[in-house]
Amino acid sequence: MKPLVLSFSTSRYGEPTTFGEFIRKARLEKGLRQEDVAQAIGVDEATITNWESYPTVPVRGFAVVRRLCGYLGLPMGELVARFRAHDGWRSPLVAARIARGLTQEQVARAVGIDPTTLSRWERNSSVPPSWMRAEFLRLGEFLGLGER
Repeated sequence: MKPLVLSFSTSRYGEPTTFGEFIRKARLEKGLRQEDVAQAIGVDEATITNWESYPTVPVRGFAVVRRLCGYLGLPMGELVARFRAHDGWRSPLVAARIARGLTQEQVARAVGIDPTTLSRWERNSSVPPSWMRAEFLRLGEFLGLGER
């Protein structure tokens, strides 16, 4: 009788193509169950199932993503850079902030803007008005994005 082999979908090059596939691969390589990971990082098992099953990125907050990466031994910056383009971290602001391990509140405080304003800018639901150009440029400089 052949042993049961758990697999995950990958690109034709054998690499995971979504954030969920990447964390699933890491979890399986460590011999962990979804329940183990969920319990270790303080979320429901269904949350892990959703992250692994859908082409999305966790939206529950930076702290949960940081705990997940820490528990699975995944490099957070690499993870963000790798999956931001097609997994929901489309905003370079979000990717740069998360790669640096910062919360919205920390970044907003550092550049002198309201966290709600930063949130809108990250979601691309608000274009910075001309009178906030200096703050927006300071934000880009703080996150290492430069002027675009």
